[in-house]
Amino acid sequence: MRCPTCRSVADFILKRPPQDDRAARRMYEGAGLGSKDVNIFNPYDSYAPMAQLFLEGFQCHGVRVGDAFAFYAGDIRFGGTHPFCSSRGGLGTGHCRTAVYTDSIEQLRGTAGARKVKVRARSALAASTTPSSGGWIMFGKSPS
Repeated sequence: MRCPTCRSVADFILKRPPQDDRAARRMYEGAGLGSKDVNIFNPYDSYAPMAQLFLEGFQCHGVRVGDAFAFYAGDIRFGGTHPFCSSRGGLGTGHCRTAVYTDSIEQLRGTAGARKVKVRARSALAASTTPSSGGWIMFGKSPS
């Protein structure tokens, strides 16, 4: 008998899950924002392919389905024009789920130190779990 978790991860990696699109719609509708409004994107990435799936599903930085690898070839550093995963993600922080939230808040406050992004940070989208688990939060500098 195969492990159900392994099977679901394999299915997730091999087929883009519809919950990405559904979660993106819910997040943007609930926040009254769109993908072009997100300056900081800290997706859940505890399995390497997930960051790509979420980047495309949430269409952050204008990335559409199939465009992630071209996006990675651009300037995604902290100081770059399209900073990506400035928290260093789950893979870079030893699976510390709250790092994505803490980094998003620090980026908006301008207190991220060496990780501080150079783009104007007015909103941040972060996740500590997969979209279907509901761990996504939109942060903003102003309540309106």
